Amino acid sequence: MRSIIRIRADEGKLTLAPYTVCRILEGGLKGFESPPELKCEVVPSAFGDGGVVVKYDCVPRELSIHFEVTDRGEYRSVRDQILKIMSSRREVNITADLFGRRRSIGAYPAGKAEFIRENVNSFPEVRLHFVCPEPYFTENKTEALTLPSSEGLFTFPLNVMEEAGFVPSFASVGTVHKIYNPGDVPCGFSVKVSAVGGNVTDPALLLNGKRLQLMETLKIGDVAVFDTRRGKCGVSVNGVVRYNFSRESNFFSLEPGENRLTVMSVGDTKNLLAEICFTPYYAGV
Repeated sequence: MRSIIRIRADEGKLTLAPYTVCRILEGGLKGFESPPELKCEVVPSAFGDGGVVVKYDCVPRELSIHFEVTDRGEYRSVRDQILKIMSSRREVNITADLFGRRRSIGAYPAGKAEFIRENVNSFPEVRLHFVCPEPYFTENKTEALTLPSSEGLFTFPLNVMEEAGFVPSFASVGTVHKIYNPGDVPCGFSVKVSAVGGNVTDPALLLNGKRLQLMETLKIGDVAVFDTRRGKCGVSVNGVVRYNFSRESNFFSLEPGENRLTVMSVGDTKNLLAEICFTPYYAGV
């Protein structure tokens, strides 16, 4: 299996690959393939029959990388790069190419860099440790869809001129949209709702019985943004934060697999146009 690890920080970057002087050792990657550790807290049931789960969380992911430097002449410059990266107090980006795919994660240097040299004739070895507060990998791409999306009912080819053509179709649209999350765990999303054909009254998003609704009328040209991503939860209109939600509102996520998301308003859904963006999360590389 060909493995490539890229570590990028403001202070520098380091690539570990078969074509560089930094070669990953057998068994030198830990924490990349396995899912994040789960912490489950259980208390005894009041009825005396087992227990009740009161807390279920993912703990920060820990990564360890063990490699050797196969060119002794380059060792000093490699060591200097490592010291810069591991001295960083800011987040670094770690990208792993494994199993024919590329995924990344944000991490912070943890502990000290270990420099191992058994004797003067052996290749120097290095072991680095990182901790990832957000324990999931991403593929550094955002899924984006425009809603309502057209669903072709039937098509027929029509070539209107030489070396050119188009395929017209009849299509149906609706307020319920199939959104597929290819990730392993739920992820937040951002939906932009624009009033394009007239006023849009109390726009809302619904998914699996959950609702997020803004109690306000959008005029033509207004844009409301519903954001449920971690650390960014909120609703804004034309860039100004709003707090007038309905009482039933909550900031829900897209579940793994197919989601049927409803974008609606009170009586004038035909006047709105929506766009959704989300970044899937993966439990391992």
